[in-house]
Amino acid sequence: MVKTKGGNTVAGMTFPCFVLALASSILFGAGLSGCAPSIIIRPPAASDIERVKDGRLAFVLFRITLSIDGKPVSPPSSGDSNNALRIYLASLDDMGAPTRVIPAAPSQSAAAEGWHYLTLPPGVYYVLVLPPGVEQNPPAVAYHAASARYGRLTQYRFDPGRGGFWSPELMAFVLAKAPPADFEELPGFWFRVPANGQIVYLGSLSVGCRSGRGVLGTLIDSCDGFEIVNDSQSAKRAVANALPELAVEHVPLVPYDRPRSGTRVSEWGAMSVEARMPSKIETAFTGAELAPWGVIPSTGQPRSIAVYNLMAIGLELVTRASADRQAESRRAEVQPCIDRLSGLAGAIDYASRLIPVLEQAARSHGIALELVSGHRIADAADGRIVRHRMTTSVPIIRLRESGYSNGLALEFALEVRIETVDDRDVRYYSMLYSAPELPIQSPLAPRSPLYARFVPKRSMPRSIAEWCGPGGAALLEEEISVALAHIASQIVQDLDVNSEPVGGSKIGVSR
Repeated sequence: MVKTKGGNTVAGMTFPCFVLALASSILFGAGLSGCAPSIIIRPPAASDIERVKDGRLAFVLFRITLSIDGKPVSPPSSGDSNNALRIYLASLDDMGAPTRVIPAAPSQSAAAEGWHYLTLPPGVYYVLVLPPGVEQNPPAVAYHAASARYGRLTQYRFDPGRGGFWSPELMAFVLAKAPPADFEELPGFWFRVPANGQIVYLGSLSVGCRSGRGVLGTLIDSCDGFEIVNDSQSAKRAVANALPELAVEHVPLVPYDRPRSGTRVSEWGAMSVEARMPSKIETAFTGAELAPWGVIPSTGQPRSIAVYNLMAIGLELVTRASADRQAESRRAEVQPCIDRLSGLAGAIDYASRLIPVLEQAARSHGIALELVSGHRIADAADGRIVRHRMTTSVPIIRLRESGYSNGLALEFALEVRIETVDDRDVRYYSMLYSAPELPIQSPLAPRSPLYARFVPKRSMPRSIAEWCGPGGAALLEEEISVALAHIASQIVQDLDVNSEPVGGSKIGVSR
């Protein structure tokens, strides 16, 4: 909910650009505000074309079209950013922070048709596209902190904030409690930029929205799910003039909870399982959380608004600094205990632990997985041909403040990717979490919960005395085993999906 200085709720409107820009500049210096244009007309630079030819970069091409009340919407300017789609991108190889990106178009005509491109090095990426209606009150799109997911609000209600609060950090409304019944998660996607790829076409997305009436004009009522199709011929035509010498390759976007289309794990035969070195165990005391900050939508007096917001945000920064200091103090208190547990966690062979629980989970789905530890492939005496490789890592293993005072629960993340041995084509990628309820913190950070997938059963808090007492090592072993079993079950469930080729499929809600 957003209030004026006198405490009156202002609803049925979008936020003016100077308010968004003010909050962004105070928080992030030169950070990207909600008023940025949604696309830039920029023909590919000659230097980038040379790096593409050398295999260091690729042009990642995709098309997004938007209609409101059945009428096509051209890429909006900075003045009507509420009608823009937001695109967040993160490198999964680096587990980087999701960053809002402004794609380019090779020409004015390509931009008018919705064609976008990004210039990226080879690797695996996460992308999230938010439909319009993020910057209005009441919102049509909001962020639900407990599930770490953005979602559509499918039923328009003239209800300020829809039970949430405005966060200048996210330039969006945050739902801190249980979301409304009409909240539907927006799925992210993953894709791979192959080595030596030149123009990588991800697919063509379209979304239709309906308008609603506000106090000061037209707002977004709600939007449908994204429809994604393969239109490779149009993709080739869109870049024919700007990039005539480069090859176009279709590497489709994949919903983040699924393997690549056509993946049939029952036909794979033997698969190796390898593990990279795990992270050291950490503690995570919450510290500063996202919270409502004083923002005035409009009073006709921009100068007084700026002064008020500077004061409000200044007070909030002091509060956050204090919370962070308290969290750091608590972390220091338990660090000797954490150091002792780190030795145990670092010595675990996670690949060997994963293989039996993964085979067991597969059997429960009627699938016979043939798994072999990566370091034993050369010694295999039965002549099995290994065509697929599962590589895992443990980027997060920490005890997170949870539940009650002095309660810590295991937060365990397993990165899983499956690729073909011969050409390293990635068939499946996911970051799977066994974790307690997460605090209300920004997802725009490294190792973001936006691209985390939480197994259904949450880990339970235990007291610091239990973790740091004589039975702490056995407790950690037990909790890791439970986490791996839950994650293995989710991997098999993902791989058992009978995925259809991308082409006319409508993507609305992720599992």
